[in-house]
Amino acid sequence: MVAEDESRLLIESLRDRLARLERRSSLVIMACLLGAGLIILTGWRLQPEIAQENLHVRRLTVVDDKGIARMILGAPLPDPMMGGKTQKRRSPFTGLLLNDLDGNERGGLGTMDDGTMMLCFDSNGRERVCVFTLPKGMTGLMVNDDQGKTRSQVVVGPEGRPALEMYDEKGNLALQLPEQKPVEVKK
Repeated sequence: MVAEDESRLLIESLRDRLARLERRSSLVIMACLLGAGLIILTGWRLQPEIAQENLHVRRLTVVDDKGIARMILGAPLPDPMMGGKTQKRRSPFTGLLLNDLDGNERGGLGTMDDGTMMLCFDSNGRERVCVFTLPKGMTGLMVNDDQGKTRSQVVVGPEGRPALEMYDEKGNLALQLPEQKPVEVKK
């Protein structure tokens, strides 16, 4: 019986030691997995950020703290808002728009699908100053009054002839240098 008791105690001791060894090996495996995960995550986060060489978007809108679109870069750009109402453009426009704090267009730089290129600044819903190149070769600078009437323009026609024109408040030609047939700017 003594031999049986010793065998049973030896078996129980071996079972206890095996159970402790299994628990320890499970803890070691979990610690190794956790350590490997931390190493991978740390190594991944320590990699230097690679700058994006080129960003492809149709439109980029910069908004103010109230969510109002203040600057829009796009191809094409949306139709302008003037006085809170959307106005239709005569041709699709690609470029940069600048808006006031109400979201109304105040200026822009770009090219239209009809071939016109321009840089304009607006006031009270009207173009006030524009530098332009038209598809048929005319280039110029146009200054309008607050009602949108052209008051002065410097243009060079497609044939290379320069002209300076001044208009009165009714839109009548008041001065032209050199004197010639009035140059008509059509947008």
